[in-house]
Amino acid sequence: MKKCFLLFFILLLVAAPVFGQDDDSKKVDEKRGNDSTLATLTGGKVGLTGSLARKFPIESEYGYNQWLGAIIHVSSSLAVKPSILFISKTDKYEDNLSTQESTDDISNIGAKLDILYYFSPQNKFSLFAGPSFQYLIYSDMDRDTSGAWDDKKTTTMIIQLILGAQYTFGTRFALFMDLSFGMTTSTYTSKNYDSGGTLIDDDENTSTTMQSIYGRFGVIFYL
Repeated sequence: MKKCFLLFFILLLVAAPVFGQDDDSKKVDEKRGNDSTLATLTGGKVGLTGSLARKFPIESEYGYNQWLGAIIHVSSSLAVKPSILFISKTDKYEDNLSTQESTDDISNIGAKLDILYYFSPQNKFSLFAGPSFQYLIYSDMDRDTSGAWDDKKTTTMIIQLILGAQYTFGTRFALFMDLSFGMTTSTYTSKNYDSGGTLIDDDENTSTTMQSIYGRFGVIFYL
């Protein structure tokens, strides 16, 4: 999934000059002094989005979250942006001294909805702000050759305020960056089983953080 996202991201960057070309058939809005084809965010405009997000302070075990989704401009100033996240990988570890092996299956899935207000939708460069709602499930299952395994899961709900900026090239391509901060509630569970499948340890912890900060960089390809 990570390779697919990076390929999608690179293709959009390569395509930016093409989609950023002006449409010569459009007229210049002389009263406003800008080309009306450039960066005008009108109601009904729809696009595909891809972005990389990172929590601050950086938590290396989670890395970058890679979001794919869509943006729908309900009006010239208001847009909704639903996105999904899915990452899955398997790591194998070997101990050459004890010949013991373990397999670590990790997945991170989530859904997010941003509601954005654009302050200058008629310009190529526009600031935006609005609420964001996220739901994430991070799971980690570790099995070893003895048959024992650990099952760890973190469920996270995030409510944040987004502050960002978007620069639109032509009519079909845009780049955006934003910072978001707010409240994060996480529930962590850890269950340990022996080789016979008997539960030997069951822990659960819930925490709430009021100052979680995320940074994000992304692209938009308008249809």
